[in-house]
Amino acid sequence: GLLGFVAGAAWTQHSSILSGLPRTVTFGLGSAALLYALVSFELRGRFIFPRVMQQLGDASYSIYLWHLLILTVFVRLLPVETFMTIPSRNAYGMVCLVTVLGASTASYRFLEVPMIRLVNRLLGGARSAPRPEVVHAGGST
Repeated sequence: GLLGFVAGAAWTQHSSILSGLPRTVTFGLGSAALLYALVSFELRGRFIFPRVMQQLGDASYSIYLWHLLILTVFVRLLPVETFMTIPSRNAYGMVCLVTVLGASTASYRFLEVPMIRLVNRLLGGARSAPRPEVVHAGGST
């Protein structure tokens, strides 16, 4: 998976052969294989992800839902073109990243987990809800 991802990146960068292929093909297949391998290792107990990575995984759907809205608001309010120097662009990117992760984590903890618990209660508790204490800001539970 990792080899496929790297090969896709190298070919896309340095070859006209793959220039017409969408990123889904050049990066998607390698990424999918790498993700499958990592999840398999974790399920078998061969590799344990750091806690912060587990938290990002828990909030990944919220990140997916919120990132485009938040980034669109940032681009409308403060277009990236106004930041001409590399340090100011890096600061802009960090502010965007922190905002997306903060909003997504809050959304996961205060919206997604309670809604999952409510649905489970209404359906008779068929599935267990995520533990909200796993996701926290600032590094402590």
